[in-house]
Amino acid sequence: YLPIDPGNPAERIRLILKENRAVLTVTSEKWRNDIANNPDGNGLETIDKECYHHTIDSSPLNPVRVNKPGDLLYVVSTSGSTGKPKGVMIEHRNIVNLIHFQSTSTYLRSERVLQFASIAFDVASQEIFTALLNGGTLFLIDEAIRSDAARLLRLCRDEDIGTLFLPPAFLRFVFENPALASSFPTCVRHIAAAGEQLVITPGFKRHVETHRIFIHNHYGPAETHVVTTWTRGGRMAENLPELPPIGKPIANT
Repeated sequence: YLPIDPGNPAERIRLILKENRAVLTVTSEKWRNDIANNPDGNGLETIDKECYHHTIDSSPLNPVRVNKPGDLLYVVSTSGSTGKPKGVMIEHRNIVNLIHFQSTSTYLRSERVLQFASIAFDVASQEIFTALLNGGTLFLIDEAIRSDAARLLRLCRDEDIGTLFLPPAFLRFVFENPALASSFPTCVRHIAAAGEQLVITPGFKRHVETHRIFIHNHYGPAETHVVTTWTRGGRMAENLPELPPIGKPIANT
């Protein structure tokens, strides 16, 4: 699959579809015209909102496994050094290895996970599969909640979210704002940060140490997904460095 953020400019969407030679595009009625005007599209399927409200009887049997580790799982488009979208190809083995490492070699939990990242950003796949491959619940949000920190924190509290994947800039913004910092939900037990240098500010440090939260510092380019990770928290939540290290490579990398 090829995730595309519908909020992207129409020209970027057309470039992504052309670059990746998409065979079928699944969209909603709201974005149908933008996609339909793409001259390179070979097919279009519109999903009606009513589809989400039907109950589907599912088989108790596991689906037949047809993929091999080296098969393509998804393509995510990055801006590239030139600003032109470039498709990065991720195989099944990449995600399976990452989630297996998280589940067996770190304390990261997966029962109730928020999907904060844009669907077109590689961290979104980590959020999705962290929850679903471990039998957890994935909570989706729209752009209005994503851009409103107060609403986002309320939703996390109301839905008892336990695991967040957040960019360091967002964490810095929240814990430098006294009102937001004081309302940060205590149900959050795990925070994974990636995308830029993680800075443990004084307010963030106090919250982590007081509530013994697990901090996971992830680093790696889209081409390999997460390559290194550093975890600290629980009973070892004290004496967090202001600039945590990026850790060591995960297994099999």
